[in-house]
Amino acid sequence: MDSASAVSLRFLLLGDVGVGKSTFINILASTLKAVHTTESVEEFIPIPITSAVTAPPAIRLPGVHIAAGPVHQQDNTPLDDPLGLLPPKVTTPARDLTFITLPGYSSTINPSTILSMTDDYLNHHLHSVTSIFAPTISSSQLAWFLIAGSHAHSLPSCAFYFVLYELKPIDILYMKMIHERVNLIPIIAKADTLSVNELWVLKKRMLRQLKLNGIRIHTFGSDMETIETMTQQRQWGAPPFVVSTRQDNEGQLLKSELKQLVDLCLYERVRHLQEDATRKVIDWR
Repeated sequence: MDSASAVSLRFLLLGDVGVGKSTFINILASTLKAVHTTESVEEFIPIPITSAVTAPPAIRLPGVHIAAGPVHQQDNTPLDDPLGLLPPKVTTPARDLTFITLPGYSSTINPSTILSMTDDYLNHHLHSVTSIFAPTISSSQLAWFLIAGSHAHSLPSCAFYFVLYELKPIDILYMKMIHERVNLIPIIAKADTLSVNELWVLKKRMLRQLKLNGIRIHTFGSDMETIETMTQQRQWGAPPFVVSTRQDNEGQLLKSELKQLVDLCLYERVRHLQEDATRKVIDWR
């Protein structure tokens, strides 16, 4: 696969420990077609030097890279192409995906360590990208580069933030810290452990808490009123997304909006994802 022809997307996985971030990547990868490569990767991000250290330490983050080629329609009829000269239509475009997992905030005695690590990570990438341009570059030129040149930078397209059962005060603090710098998509993890009614109650409560705390989430081009209406009417397919990583006997995910999430992030609304990420870079600059 020619990687230059594929849209490059990078996803951060955030939240507490034990919420199924690694399993989420595996299940998501299993939904993709024409996967060419799946490999483990590592990312090293310098930590700002302090007087307490003599050499700059680095944040070492594990990740997964997935390259998925295009899926072509192979059933052209003689009426459509009597001479057999037309190339097959692309039904699913190629995607070049990277998932970077940051440690859960309960993995250390002091959870603020993980929040600081995430803060350093976002600032590092924002500074690295914007510093190569002259301060006089127009917003439209910068936006064009960030979207058209998605392979030339490592800015995250969005952050999947995993929540288990309820939003804790530290989740609110974490999301308030990052929502202006990265597209934030909340995920209700381990949905198969809750009843359908409990899931809808949790969805409504999370939206209310996010609104009360002024946290902006990525909505794929829909306004919050539409998202709230969908939740009130119990319509699936809007954040916070319900995700299960457990399958039934027929291999189907239990109580999961993963398919809708994948379709929105990778195909149907990928342009919204890129444009919203670009606006955040421009505002940060």
